[in-house]
Amino acid sequence: MSNFSTASTPISGSDCPSPSLKPLTKPVRHREKVQLSCTLCRAKKLKCDRNQPCRSCTGRGLGHSCTYVHGRPEGQRASQKPSNNIQNKINQLEGLVVSLMGTLNAKQVDTSKTAAEKIISPDYPIVEAKGDQPPAEALTETFGRITLENAEAKYVDSTHWSAILDGIAELKDHFEDSHYEVNNNQGSFPGAQEFSTHGPQLLHGLRNHATKEEILAALPERLVLDRFISKYLSSMDMSPGKRVSEAHRSTTNLDLVVIHGPTFLKQYEKFWESPSTTPIMWIGLMYCMMALAVQFQESSQIILGGLMSSSSTRPNPAENLQLQTYREKVVQCLVLGDYTKGSPFTIETLLLYFAIEHFQSSDTQVGPWILFGMIARIAMRMGYHRDPSHSPRITPFQGEMRRRAWAMILQVDLATSQQVGLPRAIRPRQADTLDPRNLIDDDFHENIVELPPSRPDSDMTPLLYIIWKNKLLFVCSEITDLAGSATLAPYSEVSRLDKMLYDVRESMPVRLQWRTQTSVITDPARVVMRRLYLDIIFHAARCNLHRRYLPLAEPNTPYINSKNLCLDSALQLLDNQSSMYEESQPGGWLFEDRWKVSSIVNHDYLLGTTILCLQLDCDLRAGQPLFLTESSADRERRKKIVQALQRSYQIWAKSSTTSREAQKAAEALEIVLGKAKRSVLAVQEEFLGVLGSLGADHTPSATMGMPFNFSK
Repeated sequence: MSNFSTASTPISGSDCPSPSLKPLTKPVRHREKVQLSCTLCRAKKLKCDRNQPCRSCTGRGLGHSCTYVHGRPEGQRASQKPSNNIQNKINQLEGLVVSLMGTLNAKQVDTSKTAAEKIISPDYPIVEAKGDQPPAEALTETFGRITLENAEAKYVDSTHWSAILDGIAELKDHFEDSHYEVNNNQGSFPGAQEFSTHGPQLLHGLRNHATKEEILAALPERLVLDRFISKYLSSMDMSPGKRVSEAHRSTTNLDLVVIHGPTFLKQYEKFWESPSTTPIMWIGLMYCMMALAVQFQESSQIILGGLMSSSSTRPNPAENLQLQTYREKVVQCLVLGDYTKGSPFTIETLLLYFAIEHFQSSDTQVGPWILFGMIARIAMRMGYHRDPSHSPRITPFQGEMRRRAWAMILQVDLATSQQVGLPRAIRPRQADTLDPRNLIDDDFHENIVELPPSRPDSDMTPLLYIIWKNKLLFVCSEITDLAGSATLAPYSEVSRLDKMLYDVRESMPVRLQWRTQTSVITDPARVVMRRLYLDIIFHAARCNLHRRYLPLAEPNTPYINSKNLCLDSALQLLDNQSSMYEESQPGGWLFEDRWKVSSIVNHDYLLGTTILCLQLDCDLRAGQPLFLTESSADRERRKKIVQALQRSYQIWAKSSTTSREAQKAAEALEIVLGKAKRSVLAVQEEFLGVLGSLGADHTPSATMGMPFNFSK
């Protein structure tokens, strides 16, 4: 039997493999793995149902940001080879370049009439949607934003700037991952400080109760008290006997015209004659003036409101102690006088006390909003919401002062509600109180039998500003209700409100309308400041009215007008922010009164910032097809958006040491602008590579067709 063992079988030389020959092994073919999950679920490692939009993105309020690398998945695997995919991509880029060159060589549409001119032109109406209702799935952000963190539940409606930021996927993920909240005690921006979030003492309980004798004993000597009262009256533009042309100081956006200067000074003299017989509420009113006077002096140094940075942002310890002492005395007077009963001077004291609490922080706080809701209800309990002409027991003087107080209540109710992103407390149909008359304090007194007629609109009194601000805010209140509504209204209602808003602004006295900045040279600072506030209110209202329709803004639809108006108003808001910041520097017309810009105004700037961030992010997600097919006017506006956001970033970054909201705005802008810059660099690199393969004859200039640039 032959032996077939391989161990004993010799191997001939011809059977050995040659060193130059490769082993006959089957080549391994790596198959390209197709990404089926959307980009957001893949980044967050979440389960994706592969719908458009997917359930995960929809539940997180990011339906508009749900995108897929290879388009919407069809349930079939890609069968093309990698080489074919690369060739297809090259062919696509060549087609885009040819399209770009054809677009640049085409005749451009005349764009001499800018968007800003269109806004103030009567021939720029809103095109009404002929009974068409926008699809509900396109407006998923109407719910707003609710957070359940740190054992706290917080909600803001969809018009609030923090809810708008959630529409940008990168920002939502950034702030969720870092557990960033506006109300955190610690800021995450470099150089941030701790910020006090203590709420109003009247809401959190009074620790130290006091008798009337103890409250009177805490008053300083008359010489010091006289200076406080004088400081308050002059700062609030309420000095008795002051002629209209002599008033030179600007007022805050909380114009407290509820005090009649000459009458108060008479009561002040009477107080010194018999302090013990003076009503405790009037004493509380006096303590309010003292606290605000100290606050004005302190704030002019540390700059509340976040519009300027300062090398010394810490308050003077002695002045701060003095302020807190007077603030406590106000609360003691309110409690001792039982403010819920509505005795004389109650509303005036409560309104001034609200101003004290409002200026305690440069950021939005929910405490003052809750406090003001209580003030509004006490005022209605006292009948301020009904016109005094209904009651013969109310004198003409008392009736006019009640109208002034109610005008203030309406304004602050809307402003604070928008600031916290929640419904307002007062509905217009509940009240019939007329606007106050355009009078200065010297025009009437407490014994007057009949009020004089209003001064003409040419007299720039504080009340003229209040009257027209109320007319504008009346339309703004309807816009706020519509924008924050849980149900969608017909688009014709948007057109109606936009026309109302435009008509009110056009009917304002010329000196109250915002014109070119050269008017700053000739007009008093207080006039320019009021004019600027009205312009901010107008553009913020337009943003709130039209922002919801940005996702629907397609050519040849009525919603494209909403997009134009919303973006142009947002740009104007940031232009106002830049102007106010520049004029707050040493030598500017607002330098002495820079502290009077409160968190309410900053809220409108935040609104404009977030809307432009959202639009820029939307353009970046659209990618190259949008950049190649858009008009030159759209490309120019995007350039303005980037420049406006860059300027705004510098302002928010410098304000981040005194404001948590400024910190969040600066971080958001840093992320969005960084994303835009990376997108531009990627587009440039990809185009240069393809254009190089086409030859020099097809290579355009370096800046041709770029969606925007980052040059200063």
